[in-house]
Amino acid sequence: MTLVVTDITEAMVISAEGYAALVTDSMEFSLGRKLTSTECQTVFRSIEEAINKATAELRGLK
Repeated sequence: MTLVVTDITEAMVISAEGYAALVTDSMEFSLGRKLTSTECQTVFRSIEEAINKATAELRGLK
């Protein structure tokens, strides 16, 4: 089976929440405290925006 761009981009979008959780955990460890709900939402939105930009670029939509 050959992977196509849509396979990769769909997986990136589906993985966003899990990736955001990993980033949040890493930030909490580095900061030595729990992030607030607002901070967690900011992290998720930032990751979601970056993934959307990257997947659009991969699909040639730049």
